[in-house]
Amino acid sequence: MPMPLTGLAQTLSNSVASIQAAIVDTQNQLASGTKTLDPAQNGVVTRLSAQSTAWGVVSNNIATAQNVITVAQGALSSIASIVTQMKSLSTQSSSAGLTTSDKVSLNTTFANLALQVASLGTNASVNGNNLLANATGITVSTGISGNSSTASSTTGVAGVNIPSLATTLAALSITSGNISSGTTGITSIAPTLTTAGTTLAAEVDTVTFTAMAAGESITVGGLTFTANGALTNTQAASAFASLSAGATSGTLTSLGSYSGTFVSTFTSGANTAGAVSFTATAAAVAAAATLVSSGAYASKADYATQILTTALTTISTGQSTLSASATGLNAQSSNAQALKTGLSNTVAQIQNIDATAMQAKLQQLNNQQSIDYYLVSQMNTEAAAILSIFR
Repeated sequence: MPMPLTGLAQTLSNSVASIQAAIVDTQNQLASGTKTLDPAQNGVVTRLSAQSTAWGVVSNNIATAQNVITVAQGALSSIASIVTQMKSLSTQSSSAGLTTSDKVSLNTTFANLALQVASLGTNASVNGNNLLANATGITVSTGISGNSSTASSTTGVAGVNIPSLATTLAALSITSGNISSGTTGITSIAPTLTTAGTTLAAEVDTVTFTAMAAGESITVGGLTFTANGALTNTQAASAFASLSAGATSGTLTSLGSYSGTFVSTFTSGANTAGAVSFTATAAAVAAAATLVSSGAYASKADYATQILTTALTTISTGQSTLSASATGLNAQSSNAQALKTGLSNTVAQIQNIDATAMQAKLQQLNNQQSIDYYLVSQMNTEAAAILSIFR
């Protein structure tokens, strides 16, 4: 049975409206370059876009930190060169062929170089961040907080305490003379011979120590201890406490260095308020052995050379640390960029249109619209013919 005209009219009307809506939607997608997404797709795009943006910020943070490291590395390289020059001057000043006037002249240059170290450390700043201001360094955001794929959201970059180093270097001198005078590190040696009834017992020599300056050496019974910093009298005594016969070092290796060998005929006791008792063995008593002790100071130039050698080690360690941090941050930057790109590509796949496919679809819809319009015109002609019968 033929479809009534009213039913056909409704069908064609719905088709025309649907095609027109599809054409408008397709044209809008072509104009914006993005698809029309459902609520679930919109949520995914929003979440992934936010993560992509966050990784972009991380990448920028790392780039800024790399700039700070680069500036610090340049300054530290210059400081290393200056300290090397200072060490050469201190070594030259140790020469016996130089006059006092020569050493004063060298010391002037030496002091000026020390001032440059402080200046370089202060000026190695980028936007208030200075890796040469202290050993604490800086903290860099290298991950997205709360992201389970990131082990840590921050990375520390250790610094170098150039202000402290500069203060130490500024206090050095390479003029004639020793770094200190007066006491020798040992105030007294009190040998005593104990007896038990009529039997001769071991000899006990008590050595009382005083404070030591960096570079000062003390020798007791053939074992020499050289301090690498200022020590109290108690610390100096600890360097020789509890020694066994023939010992080549004591317990104070972190505060100085040892050389020589402790006499094989004595042992030492505990440190008691800066004094240590050395007890001879029976063989030593029989041979009437004696404990020889002495203290000595380094010259100013020799002491400066020692401190500058330590400073160069500190600088070298700092350079290695900064280089390692830069390498690590490069890897994290590559990771952040890869994550940002991957997330951006995923978002693009979800929301970006295929322009060629959309143009083909639009052409198809336009063709369908033309057909619908033709059918509507034919239906109107048929309806007019039917109505003419009743006129």
